[in-house]
Amino acid sequence: MAQTTWQPDTPLTMAHVGEVYQTQRATWPTSGTWQIDLSQIQKFDSAGIALLLAMIRHAQEHKVKLTITHWSDDVQLLIEAQGLGDIFKAYKPGFGVSHASTH
Repeated sequence: MAQTTWQPDTPLTMAHVGEVYQTQRATWPTSGTWQIDLSQIQKFDSAGIALLLAMIRHAQEHKVKLTITHWSDDVQLLIEAQGLGDIFKAYKPGFGVSHASTH
């Protein structure tokens, strides 16, 4: 099974996501596995979340096994603040474990 890895180093923000989508969309896999590695992302906003949601939708439509790795706590907090944690937890190993639980 082929694996595709995408590791963006461009900010996934309103100013950049349109161009990223236009240049990367044709490279999205239609089979196999797909890893999106966010370890190089320094800036991320709601436009980045919209891009990731489009990637999730693409993976679902093409039955591609998608994993999103190495995102920051700030990205996770933004996702949770927008009420999207349930959608993303299926694609992020250990989603939510970086936050301390209260007793």
